[in-house]
Amino acid sequence: MRLIFFDTETSGLDCRNCKIIELAMLVVEDGKIIEEYDEFINIGERIDYRIINLTGITNDMLIDEGIYEDVVAKDIKDRLSPGTLMVAHNCQFDLSFVYNLLKRQYPYEADEIVKNVNWLDTLTVLRDRKAYPHKFTDALRHYGIGATNFHRAIDDAKSLYEVYLAMKAERDDLEEYVNVFGYNPRYGVKCLRFPFIDYKLHYFNNGMVSTSNILPRKYNNDRRESSGNTIPRKYSNNSRASPSNTLSRNSSGMKFCPKCSGMMLPQEVGYDEDAQIVLKCSSCGYNSFEEELTEYSVHKKVNSKENIISFDDKTSEEFLERYPNCNERRKREYRKGIRYDGFYVNPDSDDVFYDDFDY
Repeated sequence: MRLIFFDTETSGLDCRNCKIIELAMLVVEDGKIIEEYDEFINIGERIDYRIINLTGITNDMLIDEGIYEDVVAKDIKDRLSPGTLMVAHNCQFDLSFVYNLLKRQYPYEADEIVKNVNWLDTLTVLRDRKAYPHKFTDALRHYGIGATNFHRAIDDAKSLYEVYLAMKAERDDLEEYVNVFGYNPRYGVKCLRFPFIDYKLHYFNNGMVSTSNILPRKYNNDRRESSGNTIPRKYSNNSRASPSNTLSRNSSGMKFCPKCSGMMLPQEVGYDEDAQIVLKCSSCGYNSFEEELTEYSVHKKVNSKENIISFDDKTSEEFLERYPNCNERRKREYRKGIRYDGFYVNPDSDDVFYDDFDY
């Protein structure tokens, strides 16, 4: 069996806008390490000083020692042969960055490359076996593995291999966790969702759970996948409303984001008499008002002379009836290129993003 223990160091936490600056892969076949791959990546931009302090990777190191993304993408593609088991701690994070790197270089092949291999998240396994916290350093402490040079990818990959062996010796059920990722219900699924991964809500445990209670054997409790725990949006009876516009809700009435399954939390937005409480996703910032407004986007007109956004009479009347707090004065404030708390007008496409109102 071919296993690759991998780790990434990145220029930030946002997989869509940040990039991998170091990639390490420890290739193991039949219990023997056959390759240690470790490369810096010259991403063509400077990295933040906080990343430098965290990882010890400097801009000069990336310029002098780094290789370009196209070379790394080919190296990944060559090693991710079908059936390979990819292992990482918080695999959702590393998988998202690796996928986006491949997508930039192989836009038509990236999906098949990551789909044809298997993925194992040791963070998900750790949550079923040890009490909180569950960082990688905690995994090393739990299993008595010596200190390593944290936040350098190759050292983390080597230590991860030792964690994997310790977990397998503790209880040999790791195969059941393949392609199963648990996520914290408070934050939802971070980065990208992949159709070949089974995402499940994962609550903390006080220690080793029984074999029958491990996460892979539990029913699919993912808020986004479940159809029985959804409630219609407030205006779902409107014929123009999309049937997919739903917010998930658990038995206690808590609402979850339909995009990333994060918690929808109340937040006060707006100014003075227009201030109000709305629900916004704690993970991605989504709120239902944004989709409601798209129903009116076809009626929107731009007054180029005064450089403001206006609506035709019919749409304006309907809009104000449904959202009385958005009065004419507020609409005149949506000037192109001006950013407020919670909404923004795109100066290039004239798209209006209203994020400060909800039902």
